[in-house]
Amino acid sequence: MKFSILVPLDGSTYAEHALPSALSIAECFGTSIHLVHVRTPSANTVHDPKIIYPSITEKETHAYLNSVRERIQRAHPHAKIELHDLHGAVVDCLYELVLKQSFDLVSFTAHGHGPHSSHWLGSIADQLVHRLPCSMIVVRPLENERPDVAIRHSYKRLLLTLDGTAVSEAAIPPCAIFAEQMKAEIHMIRVLEPATDWDWSNLGTPTAQTDFTAIEYAREDGNRYLQQQSRSFLDKKIHVQKHLAVHPFPPLAILNEAKNHHCDLIVMGTSSKLGYPRTYLGAVADKVLRGANVSVLIHRPILKA
Repeated sequence: MKFSILVPLDGSTYAEHALPSALSIAECFGTSIHLVHVRTPSANTVHDPKIIYPSITEKETHAYLNSVRERIQRAHPHAKIELHDLHGAVVDCLYELVLKQSFDLVSFTAHGHGPHSSHWLGSIADQLVHRLPCSMIVVRPLENERPDVAIRHSYKRLLLTLDGTAVSEAAIPPCAIFAEQMKAEIHMIRVLEPATDWDWSNLGTPTAQTDFTAIEYAREDGNRYLQQQSRSFLDKKIHVQKHLAVHPFPPLAILNEAKNHHCDLIVMGTSSKLGYPRTYLGAVADKVLRGANVSVLIHRPILKA
């Protein structure tokens, strides 16, 4: 199975941190990697909407993309790299490119407000995550220096999050493929929220009471569920560990699990419908994505509207 991979670059070294893992994935699957830069109109456009003042010239864009390709090919002589130079609104351009060329995976960096917020990729990463109609790897770099593309970055511990829904289970096949190709182990987690009853007998002031019996039944069901889902990996030589957590805040439980087991990629399933202007990520996935300090793979099977 081959993946078609797209890596958006905005000219910053921070954005280039998506390259090492994307290159490793492309090498594992024997596919090409596509680099894209979107030339956006500058702020001067507001003075005369009929005139477009590009932020950088087409010549500068080509020079930048070619310099990145040359740097990659010095380290990976056999790498197949294609370049795309687009002009317009970033999210719209990338959305249309993904639809036109049917990319399976888009890999890009994301960060909060900080020293890199002047680059378009950081400021609109949230829009990309919610709108792009394909799977994505969101990389969260911990350093600001230009990445060394010669260093291979393969994911070795994948944390697969399941919640009992078909959407989350749709992430099992791609997770298995990634683990098999990269010789990684899989940690499966399901988080149960504790059953709580409210006691209103204390003069109208409610107090929370945990239903421990319900929790034990839920644990039994949860363990059976994980055991059943783990059968998907029986015919593959993949080491799988199963984790059941009871926690009132599932996103925090997932992030703690990733930290405790040194997972370097969190895998989550979300849904998307073609024809909708915005794809809603889901409360748990959104909070995990914002709180993670490791890469997150958002698997998004397309559903017709």
